Amino acid sequence: MLCARVTALCEKSAFRALLKHEKKPQRKLSGTPIQCVAQHCLRREKIGFSPSKYSIQGQKRNFCASPVSSPRPTLRILFGSQTGNATLLAEQLSRQARDEKGWEVEVVDLHDFNADVDLEKQGMVVFITSCFGRGEPTDNAKDFYQWLTNTQQNPARFGHVKFAVFGLGSSAYSPDRYQAVGRTIDRRLEELGAVRMCPRGEGDDAHCIEDDFDSWLPTFWEKLDSAFPMDKPADSTESVAAPAASAAKDAHLIWVESATPSFGVYKASDPAVIDIRNPHKSPVLLAEQLHTKESNRSVKHLSFDFSQVKGLQGTSYAAGDYLGVYPENPESIINDLAEYLSLDLSSKFELTETGLKEVANKLPFFFPRPCSVHDALKYYCDLTKLPRRALVSKMVQHASGTDVDRLNALLEADKSVFEAALSFKTLPQLLRMFPSVRLDFEDLLELTPALQCRYYSISSSPLVLPNALDLTVVRHRFGSADGSSVMNGLCSTFLNEVSVGDVVRVFVKPTLFKLPEDPAVPILMIGAGTGLAPMRGFIQEREMLRMKSPNAKHGENMLFFGCMYKNRDFIYGNDLIEWERKGIISLIMAFSHDQPERIFVQHRLKHESARVWNLLQQGAHIYVCGAKPMGDGVHEALINIVADEGKMSRQSAEEFLKKRSDAHKYQSDLFD
Repeated sequence: MLCARVTALCEKSAFRALLKHEKKPQRKLSGTPIQCVAQHCLRREKIGFSPSKYSIQGQKRNFCASPVSSPRPTLRILFGSQTGNATLLAEQLSRQARDEKGWEVEVVDLHDFNADVDLEKQGMVVFITSCFGRGEPTDNAKDFYQWLTNTQQNPARFGHVKFAVFGLGSSAYSPDRYQAVGRTIDRRLEELGAVRMCPRGEGDDAHCIEDDFDSWLPTFWEKLDSAFPMDKPADSTESVAAPAASAAKDAHLIWVESATPSFGVYKASDPAVIDIRNPHKSPVLLAEQLHTKESNRSVKHLSFDFSQVKGLQGTSYAAGDYLGVYPENPESIINDLAEYLSLDLSSKFELTETGLKEVANKLPFFFPRPCSVHDALKYYCDLTKLPRRALVSKMVQHASGTDVDRLNALLEADKSVFEAALSFKTLPQLLRMFPSVRLDFEDLLELTPALQCRYYSISSSPLVLPNALDLTVVRHRFGSADGSSVMNGLCSTFLNEVSVGDVVRVFVKPTLFKLPEDPAVPILMIGAGTGLAPMRGFIQEREMLRMKSPNAKHGENMLFFGCMYKNRDFIYGNDLIEWERKGIISLIMAFSHDQPERIFVQHRLKHESARVWNLLQQGAHIYVCGAKPMGDGVHEALINIVADEGKMSRQSAEEFLKKRSDAHKYQSDLFD
């Protein structure tokens, strides 16, 4: 995660790195830059320099193999990422471009890219961008996306800019907005006069983004190799006699004394803004179990304190917004990994300038300096994520014997075989599967992805909780089909185990899942399980609005809610019944397992089709939240209701709902 392997350096960059590392050399170094590096390497060996502690164990390259000069521009890779997938692909492309293709590469967070100033300076730029929600740009790409879609420029300004786009999305969610961001960037760049170098690539999370990316790369490189051929080295047949130079490595981290004071963080963020770059360390005010003792599952009601940061930008929320939560790895996994790799969890380290440059795009803004091994593993490394093929490919470099063949066989396998072999494994469990793969701490930081935040629907209204907010979180458990492997969801388990007074790193993320501004507009809410969360916030808000303006017109609030058993998992049951008694909501329940035949919310919708159609005729907004299979069933039920009650064809019914969706009057928030 935090360190990238140094596999090749040109003479000048190696010499500059040497001067930075050894500002007061013990004796004068003489000769060419490459000879100076060689002398430095030999000296470090003589004084007992320990590569295992101070450098990445990299692949050896001869420095003279780097091209002396090249007409190529710098390849800039700009990424827009919400959950880390686009970041990982940007890093994969960067390594391939630098190590295999000889490009000078810079990976840039779109948040840090001033398009109005910097876009016209680019010679070759690649955009790797994800979608979030209903085809919305990611948080770090919003400013760029807004500029790109609104700017009016002379096409001649960007005529020399060459570009390529790879978009990420999921065709399973909001298919009408699939790849909306990538397609828009690709279209607008061409409209602004930039030159498309290759067809746009599309990664579909409903299948396998990584496979889609790997399938796109050959076309991408074919076009770039043709447009920007690499110059041959000045003398490709002779090698400089500097055997130690090929082993020169630049330190990415240094170990420091435990007593070293903290220097703060590696990147400065605006302390007046609470967001993904600067989360609020929120105390837990309330943590209550919502399921009864008869249930074998766990759903927690949590309340988080925002009173200490009230007034700062990013701390206000609306009913329907998300709360971003940074999870923490459990101590059991950390200790297991430390024991297996013989890591001293109390040791502290600092990233060097080189290390910081290499990891700038993955390093959290709040990453501390110095940092202990324990804290790096607990807060910043993802030790439970399904490994990507790129990680397994790196493991091959550290493997020996039959493990090499086994790892290569996995790399050549299709997605189902790959995932079946490696799913539901923590990192220490994965390493034990291939015992020859022995990593030091720097290797570990390189191989593990960054621990990403998770998003949960806020289940309260700011009209009720102006200085706090609620979450409703189910503990997820995942397992293999044969039951041989089971794993708890990292963040959901973390949240289900926090206690009052614990501190959790959180931030508010606005969404489009919003109530209509006019409280007279009726709403139709459909949810199951923790899909009730945003609906609870909506109901709270509408109750408060009615209390504030009792004589004003208020629309009907109809709720279809489903769970398994009335006496086990009827979450917020007393509140819902009381709201119904007060006339705040019309409540239709579906207890799916309380009778021999299964009854779900879509069945209740069909049974109440006349009421539902009447509400839609009044202009009701539709909100659906829950698991995707439930959402699919609800959508099918709504099509049938519109077709039957509205006396129209299925095609017309589908168009009726699509128009509402396009106008944000039919919104779904679905999850796996």
